[in-house]
Amino acid sequence: TVALAAGFVLAAPAVLRAAAGLLAAAVGLLAAAALFSLARAPRRHAALLGMALALLALLVAAGLGLWLLAGHGWPQVLLRRGVLTDLHATWALLGWIGILVSGVAFQVVPMFQMTPEYPGWLTRTLNGTVFAALLLATAGLLWPAARVLELCGGLLLAAGSLLFAVVTLDLQRRRKRRLADVTLDFWRLAMGVLLVLVATWVAGRLWPPLAADPRLQLLLGGLFLLGYALSVVNGMLYKIVPFLVWFHLQNRLVQGQLMASGHRVPNMKQVLPPAWTRRQFVLHCAVVALTPPALWWPGACAWLLALALAASMAVLLRNLVSAARLYRSQLATLEALAAA
Repeated sequence: TVALAAGFVLAAPAVLRAAAGLLAAAVGLLAAAALFSLARAPRRHAALLGMALALLALLVAAGLGLWLLAGHGWPQVLLRRGVLTDLHATWALLGWIGILVSGVAFQVVPMFQMTPEYPGWLTRTLNGTVFAALLLATAGLLWPAARVLELCGGLLLAAGSLLFAVVTLDLQRRRKRRLADVTLDFWRLAMGVLLVLVATWVAGRLWPPLAADPRLQLLLGGLFLLGYALSVVNGMLYKIVPFLVWFHLQNRLVQGQLMASGHRVPNMKQVLPPAWTRRQFVLHCAVVALTPPALWWPGACAWLLALALAASMAVLLRNLVSAARLYRSQLATLEALAAA
């Protein structure tokens, strides 16, 4: 990643060639390890299928990205740069990220947010339909004579995204626990952004001047990354990190037969206090709000977006480092109790 960024900034083909090899090895290793583990999973369920399809989408996106990168590192490589760039972004955003989020959501939203289960018809069909829609859109982009396939694929992707967002919001509305939860807020923000993205894409299809504006694609991609994907990742970090800290410390307490010592491991809210996570959520909301003006009217707004994003990530880093330090401190305490 460092080589890729440096190669673009410095316009250095040799550095970009190095980045291509390193990224190919990294993505290949990740995909091989993940697919091997998924193949050995004892149960076959919707989340497993979603992860497998997401990994396939990652391989397609990475392959397209590496081919585009080869055009910078080896200028003699022939490219259809505009079409391949669109396909690279589509498979990365809607395939790798989109399918992964929905596949994981089928498992973690009911588990962590105490909602009813996703309806079976959605878990059985959504991710497969999205993957098929990506294939249709790809065929339409690569084969101009069948451009209608791109529209069919786009409509299926929009319908799938709309269904996923609406069903998720409805499940969260019917959750069993009514307590305030920043993870729930991050997910609701992500689903709201997804609905805005669908509406914006449809508006572009219905109003040709909007579709012809090159800023529209930048807006859709940037808002998907910062408003949708990053919201989900932040939300899940604030649920998974405290859970794992508590879970491992509790296991160590039990395995070390230390229950009689009177020591109590911190609960999840003590690992990451809600006030800390709420501050970062407010900053992240500012990032999402600044994304459309910064991408549509760059200039001062872009600097504001950059500052808000840096501040949000700095608070996230502070929160995660604090959780890690608490874990190590508590683990040392338990080891000392065991030794005594």
